[in-house]
Amino acid sequence: MMQKKNLCVLAVLAMALTLAFFAWGCGGDSGTILPGGGAESDTGEENGASGETGAIEEALLELDNWSLPTSVAELIATFSEYKLRMNMGLEQIFHYRYLGSEPIEGVETEKIAFSVDGEEITIWVAADDMVKQVEQEGEIYTGEMAETKGATFLGFMVMPFAMAEGYNIHEYVSTPGLSVQLKDSSPGRVGDLSGTVHTIEIKIEPPANTAPTEITYICRIADLGAVQTMLSLSVTSGDGTVDFAFEIEELKLH
Repeated sequence: MMQKKNLCVLAVLAMALTLAFFAWGCGGDSGTILPGGGAESDTGEENGASGETGAIEEALLELDNWSLPTSVAELIATFSEYKLRMNMGLEQIFHYRYLGSEPIEGVETEKIAFSVDGEEITIWVAADDMVKQVEQEGEIYTGEMAETKGATFLGFMVMPFAMAEGYNIHEYVSTPGLSVQLKDSSPGRVGDLSGTVHTIEIKIEPPANTAPTEITYICRIADLGAVQTMLSLSVTSGDGTVDFAFEIEELKLH
């Protein structure tokens, strides 16, 4: 059995990430980040934090192949493996691997390995995220026990991406007190993949947030050609405290 402390930490992570998602997210969307902290609207105008509009001369970053898997089906279709480091006061390492298709009791399933700090569970999941079988510490579980064990971990697999998807650039740049800036674009690698890594800074000041000080988001977006995805995200309070951070260390596309 997986140690109770890890299950408790995962439950806390689930609650905290859900709260963060609903506090600041509105369903991330593809967009264009522009010079001066503005973003291109649907009408082709630039929206800044002050609400001013103006003509655009050149877009610096276009997220036209944006992809963050917010469901298990999307995760399987997008990534064959990821390894990420997450920190919410306690650092943990999540590792996901897609192991291929396999029939279980006549039903076609996708076999997934998922671990937290090296403690691994293997899940056979069918259509509609129905868990058909689970293997944990050498024990095989089916039926209701498999559903109970597997469903929780399926949620954890996509949780960091679901949270990141909620950060909508268009909302932030049109809200007073917020600023969005493209800080850097340079070549980078994610595991065996290479591309361009863009660093974006989002500042949220009172009264736009409920905290007494400014909150700063630093997100890094990896443009891998076929797909653009969030590589890392950190949330820092005005006193320098890092409230939340995650970073993908290994990534393989499906």
